[in-house]
Amino acid sequence: LVFFMIVTGAKFGKLIAANMWGKVKTVLQMLSIIFYFFGMAIAANVSWDATVMVVGASVVLCWLVAAVTAISGIKYLWDNRSFINTAK
Repeated sequence: LVFFMIVTGAKFGKLIAANMWGKVKTVLQMLSIIFYFFGMAIAANVSWDATVMVVGASVVLCWLVAAVTAISGIKYLWDNRSFINTAK
């Protein structure tokens, strides 16, 4: 957010739009949260095996979100690298 505000307020006046990876990251985060809460609520009433399965799937989703977050951040920095070092 700070980087976004600095760039939009800079003398260049260029707006940096969100890329596809950022949108994918947001969707995965939302799905992970929904899956975890609803999955745990349902699995807690069913069986221990279901609970273990939901927790395992939640861990996998969290790692997937972490990977997509890293990809999104790297892509964002790479696409906007000309704004990072403006002292030239």
